[in-house]
Amino acid sequence: MQQGEEIKQLIPQREPIMMIDTFYGATETTGKSGLTVLADNVFCEGGQLREMGVIEHIAQTCAAYNGVKNKQNNGEASKPKLGYIGEIKKCQIVRLPRVGEQLTTDVVATAQVMNVTLMEATTKIGDETIASCQIKLFEED
Repeated sequence: MQQGEEIKQLIPQREPIMMIDTFYGATETTGKSGLTVLADNVFCEGGQLREMGVIEHIAQTCAAYNGVKNKQNNGEASKPKLGYIGEIKKCQIVRLPRVGEQLTTDVVATAQVMNVTLMEATTKIGDETIASCQIKLFEED
């Protein structure tokens, strides 16, 4: 499990746009992160994390998964690579998280070709699924 400064070794985002506060780990094809929604979050409005915040949380979970894979392939000293959302498909946001709620997001890499990763993501609060999507990420070399 990684938190705080350790997460900055996996993703290029920094405050105030960091949207994961815990990374639980990765396997060959999966990753899992968490985020406690705080009132001062840049994507919060009216006591809720808005849609773009949920999507950014999912994208950063994918980036953290890629960061772990990078470190495994290139050594611990490797820096996080910049990435871009290339496509989001089949996105469903069932409800918006409220301030104080804890998100957990699971991602599964379904395909990877060179610097493009296709992932499926599910975001939950407890046992309740609140969002899911397919996301295509491009990483710079």
